[in-house]
Amino acid sequence: MPDSQRLPTLIVTESDGRRALVADGYVQSVAVEDLRAGDVWHALLPPRRKPWKALILGAGAGAVTHLLIEACGPIAITAVEIDPRVAQLALDEFGLRRQLNVTVVVADAFEWIKTCDTAFDYICIDMYTGGVMAHRTLSTDFLRDVAKHLVPGGTAAINIFKTRRLPEQRHRLEQLFTITDTIFAGGNVVFHMQPHG
Repeated sequence: MPDSQRLPTLIVTESDGRRALVADGYVQSVAVEDLRAGDVWHALLPPRRKPWKALILGAGAGAVTHLLIEACGPIAITAVEIDPRVAQLALDEFGLRRQLNVTVVVADAFEWIKTCDTAFDYICIDMYTGGVMAHRTLSTDFLRDVAKHLVPGGTAAINIFKTRRLPEQRHRLEQLFTITDTIFAGGNVVFHMQPHG
């Protein structure tokens, strides 16, 4: 994590009756046993086919990772998380250490994906800290890197807060991807998409 980036205040607490990881007052992740139908994490799951190799960028405490395992079995999952404290909580407090098919990587997703030599058939992008999307998440360079790491027919899912900027953000995605599904989940919108061509 860059030295200039302020680390969020993290707590593991009860939020709305669920055990949750909270960063700067925003729920980042919820324990898998406390997930509810209609949560944004469910919306991020691939709707059409089960992946065999998945990449999660912005792993948080592992809600999407656990849901993928529940839905797809012990598929190979790489979970990238920039904050080492969050990664440690995911492993120790939220059960990822017990998932032998999951590789947790502590790294900056923007840099990590540039050097990754693996292709995936599902990539989840959920890169928020304290209610703020990571600055370069919708940059052309990063989205191009995501598209490059999808196998033919592979899909990506991205979580975006529902704001007045949503049409502009969707347009940015559509420069490189065909949006196949749009799912509204509370104050979030999840786009499922496939690279052009």
